[in-house]
Amino acid sequence: MPGTPEPILGSDGLTLLVAMTGGVLLAALPWLWRRRGDLPAVRRVAIAGAIATSVLGLSIWAAARITTGGGIPVGSGSAGATVAVIGFGALVLGLLGALPWYFFARWGLRSPLLGLAAASTIVLDAFLRVGGETDPIGLFTLLYGPILIVAIVLLGGIEYQIVGDRTG
Repeated sequence: MPGTPEPILGSDGLTLLVAMTGGVLLAALPWLWRRRGDLPAVRRVAIAGAIATSVLGLSIWAAARITTGGGIPVGSGSAGATVAVIGFGALVLGLLGALPWYFFARWGLRSPLLGLAAASTIVLDAFLRVGGETDPIGLFTLLYGPILIVAIVLLGGIEYQIVGDRTG
């Protein structure tokens, strides 16, 4: 069907499985650190979450385009627009990862990590598809990413109001 992106892994099921694995891994890393007893300082956790989410998301997005021979076609065709879209995409992905990791390290909040797992699955599933009418990094950066970030912040706020600080 014209305009419908196809999964680069050959099937919807395999694509979703890979996306879910990435999403669960991103959400589980701070939890695993805490279980080992060596969770770094809160700011370092947030920075690590931002880097992990940005690197994973952009790597999968770029790999999908490069392996299908499509290159990196974003923006209005100019190099500046492409760099801006990718840069803002990295920033939004970073916030998507940093906030839940920070909330977990600072207050022990778990629902933002569950939100990160779900949001990352959605994003990675979209990034693992090519051939649609638009590139998913642009839509993510301008529309879906901010909505997902707000949802994660709301999850954290609701959990904090209900159970409070779990670190102390």
